[in-house]
Amino acid sequence: DREITETLCNASKQQWQLAIVILNSYDSTRVYELVKRYGNRTIGLMTQCVNFQALKRNINNLGMYVENISQKINGKLGGINGIINLKSALSHSSKDDLFMFFGADVTHSTCSTDRPSIAAVVGSCDTTNNLYAARLCEQYPKTGRCSVEIIKELETMTGQLIELFAEHHGGYLPNKIIFYRDGVDEGQYQKVLDNEVTKIKNACRNIYGKRPLPQLTFIVVKKRHNTRFFLYENKETLNVQSGTVIDQGITHPSQFDFYLCSQAAIMGTSRPALYHVLHDDNQFSSDDIQQLTYWVNLFFYEKNFICN
Repeated sequence: DREITETLCNASKQQWQLAIVILNSYDSTRVYELVKRYGNRTIGLMTQCVNFQALKRNINNLGMYVENISQKINGKLGGINGIINLKSALSHSSKDDLFMFFGADVTHSTCSTDRPSIAAVVGSCDTTNNLYAARLCEQYPKTGRCSVEIIKELETMTGQLIELFAEHHGGYLPNKIIFYRDGVDEGQYQKVLDNEVTKIKNACRNIYGKRPLPQLTFIVVKKRHNTRFFLYENKETLNVQSGTVIDQGITHPSQFDFYLCSQAAIMGTSRPALYHVLHDDNQFSSDDIQQLTYWVNLFFYEKNFICN
């Protein structure tokens, strides 16, 4: 442990941008956790770990393996792996539209009142939507409860991320905000609308002042469900293709929701995500928000294919 921490510390003093660590020991998991904890969190040195055994297994397909590692390194150093023209996904868009994307979730580490839930919010920082900044906060439940799902500091964190976006754009603020919220059950939709959507709008009012407020679209993403879709072809059961949308028949009769299977399953059964649009100032059509959501999945910099 001491040898690893000293090596990383020396690399930081020499102003390395990134340290590549080859893991080839019986306790690679422990070494990995130590490298990430000390390098990324303690001294602020970016690290990329490579498992030597995985490298050997992929020796006959080294091109794809190296490409995957290279994309991770490029993304960690602030590089751009690809650019998507989001406006081409919309039926009506203006060249003056400036999109900002948010993602938010709350993690409950334990069913204990002694440990807090961790709320995290990420927001895009550049016009390519490849670079993101994050804000986190702890939130303790009320007496007698084990967790808090509503993000208490959402107004503050959203405001900070919008200001950071403006810094990267010469003072220009986004006029369209797309907010994806994970981990909310159906019984909490109204509570989220009353609390979180209101906090986002309050943050915008504080920052925009007398300028026109941005149009907000707030979407809840649900991945923990038992719905699966299949194709039956030539007496075979197949996974649906990437980009398959189901928005009729089994969706809500009056509210705006849809299933999207954005990824092509490499192994096993593909799992669609359920998207529920709770608030939409942008007045997107069904096709627009589904197409936009599909292309947003390409922003995951670690892969060269669409992820869920």
